[in-house]
Amino acid sequence: MKPEQLEFGAKWPHIRQTILQCPDVQAALFFGMWHQHNEYLWNHPPYRLGIIRQDRPEPKPHELSWYQPFGKCHSIVPFAWAIDRHLYQLLDWAFMTSDRHSIAIGSTGDEMAMVADILCFDIQSAEESIRYTEELPYSVVTARKAIWRNRRRVLENSAT
Repeated sequence: MKPEQLEFGAKWPHIRQTILQCPDVQAALFFGMWHQHNEYLWNHPPYRLGIIRQDRPEPKPHELSWYQPFGKCHSIVPFAWAIDRHLYQLLDWAFMTSDRHSIAIGSTGDEMAMVADILCFDIQSAEESIRYTEELPYSVVTARKAIWRNRRRVLENSAT
């Protein structure tokens, strides 16, 4: 079975209305953005930490483009992961990450069923997002492992 690329644009009205303000989704957004950018503040526009695209109008709050910090896939992937867990609750969700790119992946058993690439869903297929991530050494990390790694890193840094 070929994995499907989540169409964030088509799903955004539903996400905005029913999922966006869920506490776990907002916490994932803050965690991802703050983890990579310690200056990130709660309710700050995530897109401003990325490459500002001159070919698009200025994003407005709660539009999809507001949550697309281009060039900051590692920062926004926890947010995409949290949204996906609400949309497709029967899938097991994880991160696929490399130095080049990060995406959320949903699977059933050993079979990858869904790719959630919030930054490139409109220009890449699921297979292209996977290949782009796999071109460098990569790993698949569950959120629990990522949170524990971050907690350990924070504790180690605070001890010095």
